[in-house]
Amino acid sequence: MVGGLSFTGVIIVQPLVLIVLRALCDWTPIRLWLVPTYVKHAQARHLAHREFHAHFADDKSTRECILLFVSLGEHYVEIIADHETHARVPSNAWNKIVGDFSAAIARSRVADGLLGPIESCGEVLNTHYPRRA
Repeated sequence: MVGGLSFTGVIIVQPLVLIVLRALCDWTPIRLWLVPTYVKHAQARHLAHREFHAHFADDKSTRECILLFVSLGEHYVEIIADHETHARVPSNAWNKIVGDFSAAIARSRVADGLLGPIESCGEVLNTHYPRRA
């Protein structure tokens, strides 16, 4: 007897508990809650840089590239620019864009808040790379 259960009862209860816990931990909100923030942000950052390089790094003719990476589940936002654009634009401009978007998300205005960073990134590109005829 273990805690009032027979040995057979324990053998039956253990797999049931395992199945329930596995199902709970596979549910996305709980899984995201269980993972530490620094791990979520590191994974999101890695994915953002991988996507940027997958889309822009191989094509040397493509310049003036900006990737606005938003991961809602991990609460992570990052702007990645090519080396030339990054050198031309001060870092506080990128920080302001991310801060404004984060504030919009905090007010539960994700869709409207996403338009602001897109427009701001467009303005940055227009400022530093005027349109050619």
